[in-house]
Amino acid sequence: MQKLFIPILVLVFRRRRWLLTAIFDSSFNLTGFANESFYGNVSRIRSLAIQPDGKIIAAGNAADNLFLNDFSIIRYNPSGSIDTSFGTGGRLYADVNGRPDVSPVVLLQADGKIIVVGNSQDNQNNLLSVLRFNANGTVDTSFGTNGVTTTRFQQTGSSAATPNDAIPQPDGKIVVAGG
Repeated sequence: MQKLFIPILVLVFRRRRWLLTAIFDSSFNLTGFANESFYGNVSRIRSLAIQPDGKIIAAGNAADNLFLNDFSIIRYNPSGSIDTSFGTGGRLYADVNGRPDVSPVVLLQADGKIIVVGNSQDNQNNLLSVLRFNANGTVDTSFGTNGVTTTRFQQTGSSAATPNDAIPQPDGKIVVAGG
C-alpha cells in the first residue's frame, strides 16, 4: 500500500504519516506521528526533504534559551525514529551572527549534501543565509565561510531576505527565490 507523508506544524516539531486511506500509518514511530522538541522551547518545521534511502530531513527554527530562533534540523529514519547517527543525537542547530534565524527551505544536492536556506539578521540588516551540511549532519566547511554564506538585503524588519523556495542546479549552484 502506498504511503503519504503529511507534516503538521505545531509548537514542537511534529510529523504525521497517513496511509492513503487517511488513517495513521502505525508503522511510522509506532503511533503514526513523531513529536520532538528543540531546546524545550518553541520549534517549527518549515520544510521537509526525503533522502533516497527514505530518511526524512525536517528543517525549521527553534527558540534557544534566549528565545532567539536558530536554524534547526532533525533527521528521522523511515520508521519514524530519530536517526541518532545524524548531527548530535539526530539533531543539529546553526546560529548565524547570534541573532534570529528562520529556515523555510531545505533541499538535497545530488551528492547527498543538505542545503538549508533561510533568513538571518546582523545588527542592521536582513541576510539571506545559505548553509550546507554533509549527509551525516556535520558542517560542510568547504562551502562559504564554515558552511555558511550570506547576502545582505534591506534593513531589519523587511521581508526582503525571506526565501520561499530554492533548487539545486546540476552544476552545484543554488537558485533561491523569495521576497
